[in-house]
Amino acid sequence: MQAEAQLESQKQQFEMALANQELQVKERQERYKSELDAATKITIALLSANPDSSVEEANAQATQLTNQISQNINAAMAQMAASSDNMAAMHGQTLAQLGSAVKSLVAPKKVIRGSDGRVVGVEVISD
Repeated sequence: MQAEAQLESQKQQFEMALANQELQVKERQERYKSELDAATKITIALLSANPDSSVEEANAQATQLTNQISQNINAAMAQMAASSDNMAAMHGQTLAQLGSAVKSLVAPKKVIRGSDGRVVGVEVISD
């Protein structure tokens, strides 16, 4: 019973961590999507505000904005990769804990009796 309760508790913790990670990824995606949209609007505004500017100036400004956006996207991708690695590690730990819990559940057991002959506990027999 105790092992099952511990197993259920670990399962719930893992599910909460997974849901939290998914929420963070969605928030990051929305944030970077809005930043990309804003940068695109700024680029269009710069180009339309300076119709007399040379193509080289417009390209330089667009390149600068593109580099900034690209850096933000790369940072987001690195954070998502780190989150994914973290989730994989958590999953591995959970599976290891599940394995040890199952081993203790299916292991042969020995009844321990008190001085009066009543059962006082159960001991796992280790090979």
